[in-house]
Amino acid sequence: MRDNNWCRRTNWTRLEKEDFFTRLSHCRSQADGNAMVQAYTLLETDEETLIPEAVELFNYILEKWPDTFYLDTVYFGLAKCYENLNDVRKTIEYYHLIFELEEKKPNSITAAAEHFGLYVAQNKLTQYYGEVVSMLNKRQKHFVFPLSLFLVNASIALINADLGKNSLAKVFAEKAIEAANRTDSGFRHHKKVGLVGEKEKDIIVELKRLV
Repeated sequence: MRDNNWCRRTNWTRLEKEDFFTRLSHCRSQADGNAMVQAYTLLETDEETLIPEAVELFNYILEKWPDTFYLDTVYFGLAKCYENLNDVRKTIEYYHLIFELEEKKPNSITAAAEHFGLYVAQNKLTQYYGEVVSMLNKRQKHFVFPLSLFLVNASIALINADLGKNSLAKVFAEKAIEAANRTDSGFRHHKKVGLVGEKEKDIIVELKRLV
């Protein structure tokens, strides 16, 4: 295994895990960052058996480095893990922890709001509809990449559809599809960053039914 891949393991056997923690213990700096990279690597495999392992590693980071610079990113990883595990209570809990951090540091806004919005909309968590719409409206200036614009408009479209507001749902669905069709971020040096990808194809199908 190449040294630069030691914290990007997609296999997590007992021996792999032991070797990872041995290497982690030898890190002179950025140990929490390396642990976070490994946790996200496990999460992004989308393998059912590895999601609980990602949760365990994210929690290890919180226990070992409670004041980590990556706290909001760890919370976001945990929210995504619990989405995969279909644990609504835990998912909402970690999204709200991110928002609490953002209130303390208003200049450090993450992408959590738009992901929270889509999670609420897709799962028809009606008790959070008002919170989502209010939050997304307040943060409009932060949504600049096509993916962010897609998630925001998709969330509002699905919420309005569920509320029977079909005309509004159509308007926002069209905006979301427009963002999905973009092939350029609009940023000169980062043209392919923040585009809508394969992961969103099922949502696009759902949105097209609203148009």
